[in-house]
Amino acid sequence: MGKMSLSGIWRGYLGTLVNYSTGRMSMADIALQVVIPALSGVALFLFWPDDANAVNGVASNVVTGVSIISSLMCGVSVMLFQLRVQISSHDGAEATRRECRLIDETFSDVLWSVVVGFAAVILIIVGGVFDGRVPFAHKAMLSAALCLVLNLVAVTCMSLKRINAAYEIVSRVWGGRK
Repeated sequence: MGKMSLSGIWRGYLGTLVNYSTGRMSMADIALQVVIPALSGVALFLFWPDDANAVNGVASNVVTGVSIISSLMCGVSVMLFQLRVQISSHDGAEATRRECRLIDETFSDVLWSVVVGFAAVILIIVGGVFDGRVPFAHKAMLSAALCLVLNLVAVTCMSLKRINAAYEIVSRVWGGRK
C-alpha cells in the first residue's frame, strides 16, 4: 500500500491538533474536529429517521457540495505549496520558523480536508448502492459519511483561519515591514 498510503497526510493532520504554546494535543481541537463528528455519526446511525428518503435527498446535495469544496481545496493546496516554495527561496525578508510552521500546518489541514471530502463522497455513493438492499450497510455508510463531512467542515474552517493568518504574514514579509 506504500504508494497509495495516505498515512503521511493523516500524520500531518494530527500534527495540526496541537496547542502551539504547550506543544500538547489540543483537547478543544480534538473535541471539535474528531469527537463531535464521530458522536454525530453514531447518533445518526442509532436514531435513523423513519423517513429514510429525507436522508437520501440530503445525501445527494451533500455529494455535490462536498465535491465542490474538496476540489477547491485541491487548488488551495497547490497555492500553499507554491507559497511555501517562494518563502523558502525568497532573498529579501525571511519568514520566521513559526510562520513557516503555520503554512506547513495549513497545507496539512487542506490536504486532509481533500482526503476526507473524497472519502465522504465515496461513502455516500457506495451507501446509495445498498439502499433498500442492505439497510445496515446503508445506514453505516451514511453515518460514517456524516462524521467525515462534519470533520471536513471543521478542518475547512480551520484552514480558512490559517490561510488568513498566512496572508497576513505574506503581506507583512513581502509587502514591506513598516
